[in-house]
Amino acid sequence: MNPGARKGPHWTPAEDAIILELGPRLEAKDIAASLPGRSVSAVFHRWHKLGVKKRRLWTRADERHLMLLWGSCSLATVASKLGRSAMTTYWRAQRLGLGLGCPRGYEYLSDAATRAGFATSTLRMILRWAGVHVEKVIRRRVSGTCRRFFVNPERVDDAVAAWLATETPEAASRRLGLAAETIVDRLLVSGLPLPPKPGHKRHWRIPSDTIDRAMAMVGRRGKHLVVLKEAA
Repeated sequence: MNPGARKGPHWTPAEDAIILELGPRLEAKDIAASLPGRSVSAVFHRWHKLGVKKRRLWTRADERHLMLLWGSCSLATVASKLGRSAMTTYWRAQRLGLGLGCPRGYEYLSDAATRAGFATSTLRMILRWAGVHVEKVIRRRVSGTCRRFFVNPERVDDAVAAWLATETPEAASRRLGLAAETIVDRLLVSGLPLPPKPGHKRHWRIPSDTIDRAMAMVGRRGKHLVVLKEAA
């Protein structure tokens, strides 16, 4: 215990700053030596109250694990599997000379949008509709650390193909010259399997071939819509 240790209830911002700076790499007794009048016990409890975490040293096994994981998934996923923060993992990867930025086999979201012929915001909407996750990765630049997005190109292609094979009732109405309400009614009467309706303020996209089959199957008999012929 420090000579002259006090039980004062108030910690100053300067004392907290010392604990936050030294806490990750030193023990409470070593930090107390830099805080005259504070006991080791007081420093220890303040250290925990401030949420300071000890900095875990990298072992050769940790580095081998990092090298095996690097490039196979996002930085956040790699860090989670290693039980470390994203920034700690990033800097260790840089020190080991691992490739930074977009992992091998992936492409940046902006590049994927250019390749697919969409604005980045539109492609992001398509990917969200298709359930494709957009990954984040931290990349070092001269001006500092910035965050970029990357995606799996195969999943992008699948999502775009699925998107282009569907249309909203409003788009189908322009193509077929029928009211969107009429198209929806015929789809419901047809009994064909339909995708679930999305949430509020989101468009209902239906496979175009399903719409065409429903239009061919369903017609009017008097005032009612009925199935005139079974789907092929």
